[in-house]
Amino acid sequence: MSKHQHSNGKTSKTRSPERRYLGDGELRVKSDSSGKQKIAGYATKFGVLSEDLGGFREQIDPKAFDACLAANPDVRALWNHDANYPLGRTTAGTLRLSVDATGLHYEIDPPNTSMAKDLMVSMQRGDVTHSSFGFICTDDAWRDDPKQGLIRTVLQAQLFDVSPVTFPAYPDATSGVRAVVALRTVPPQLRDRIKLTKTVDGISLPASSFAYIGDKGDPSTWHLPIHFPGDDAKTISHIKDALARFDQTEGFPSDQKSEVYARIVGAAKAHGITVAKESLRDDDDDDDGLPCDPTTDTGCDDDSDDDDDSDDDDGLDLMRAHQALLLLRLR
Repeated sequence: MSKHQHSNGKTSKTRSPERRYLGDGELRVKSDSSGKQKIAGYATKFGVLSEDLGGFREQIDPKAFDACLAANPDVRALWNHDANYPLGRTTAGTLRLSVDATGLHYEIDPPNTSMAKDLMVSMQRGDVTHSSFGFICTDDAWRDDPKQGLIRTVLQAQLFDVSPVTFPAYPDATSGVRAVVALRTVPPQLRDRIKLTKTVDGISLPASSFAYIGDKGDPSTWHLPIHFPGDDAKTISHIKDALARFDQTEGFPSDQKSEVYARIVGAAKAHGITVAKESLRDDDDDDDGLPCDPTTDTGCDDDSDDDDDSDDDDGLDLMRAHQALLLLRLR
């Protein structure tokens, strides 16, 4: 297992895959001298700072892929990172990787398939312009820049795929989701500089903006945004959406369902939104997986401690009816 050397001289171990994208129109269709079409672009550019990845920015060192490429790696070119849609492969000679002063360049000989043809038409129309690459970082360095904040430099990486993509990797997910793996290598003295956020509708939100927070250190466990600072319209829209789709929302334990819903209801009231059903425990037929509570649910009948034995009577009457029918048959 590879080690990551940090700016503080200490090392930590991790070999988890990561993905990054390049979205500035570097992807294109071109033709060679024989007229055969090829897909070409830069998977990444060297020394260029990324967008905010959740409290830090990142850049790729010009020598990051040298060792990997020297070993003739088996790298795939995929459409949208989907293994079901292969476009090329280095070991087959249909994908070629190279490094120049700009960055990591790739060129694909696309297959004669409807998928590849459709992709190239979309590229020529300008519908697909992004590139993405998947890698495993084997060595990185961190520094705290006075002006630009925390910066991670990927010093060495193992490449496993390059992909033309419709959207940048994790388009609506948090930048923190993309950063979880990288953050494992942050030197201890720099960890307090990380302020994780989750991007929703183009806005970076802190954990406190969500109705459910599974793990404060992992934004992928944050669900149901109910507060967009400075944007009441978007806040109200998402609160209404959370109320309407709550029963279909996944990602949090069932035993916390009432608590999460109560937060949404509280946010709704604070913004003047009328909530028809303010409690998940209003009856025993709401299929929410919660037990019936006779102290709060008007339709709840707890036979264990009340004087209403109608349910028992119904069962007794049914048994007597069966007995009567059996006697009739015997006669």
